[in-house]
Amino acid sequence: MVDILSLDALVAEARRLQERTLRRQLRAERASVAFQHAIRRLHASGASIREIAAALGISHQRVHQILDVTSGKGALKRARAQVICNLCTEHIAPECAVAGPGVYVCAGCVERGRRLLVSPASATAQDESMRPLALDGGKGTCGFCGRSASALQPLARAPRGLAPPLERRRRRRPGASICRDCLDLAGQILEAQAKRPDSIA
Repeated sequence: MVDILSLDALVAEARRLQERTLRRQLRAERASVAFQHAIRRLHASGASIREIAAALGISHQRVHQILDVTSGKGALKRARAQVICNLCTEHIAPECAVAGPGVYVCAGCVERGRRLLVSPASATAQDESMRPLALDGGKGTCGFCGRSASALQPLARAPRGLAPPLERRRRRRPGASICRDCLDLAGQILEAQAKRPDSIA
């Protein structure tokens, strides 16, 4: 005969370990996105692919894969099915959305977010559902790469957006944010896929 109390304790332990595993997977995926952003910034600053590879101890082919958003090797990639955008909460077709670690952003929110962060003064003329965060000292983290907001790395924040599941469970508050680098990467992926409509990342 199974002891019900022992069974309940085992289920509780399994759930706790499952939650810990999911948190670690999310951290690893976000670290991967942040690493890729760092490589793209190095390249944009003038470092060659071979110089970056030598400095980081990885192959130049791997650096090239990271720089090429059409390779499908990144932690951000084209969505494979209809999804709900975490920022505007609209249902989006896969060709108009980019998937991150448990989060999604649509082409419309990418465009609005990029405009907002390039020209914060025009925020009042834009969709009221999105605001710049950290330009005024606000705090938050990007739902895609996990980096914190700062004056150098502002976020586009959708206060009524849908936070990633783990963040909703921990913080119990709505809202989703995305940083400039993730917006730029998502934009590049959408632009690349628009030129190759039959390919899926």
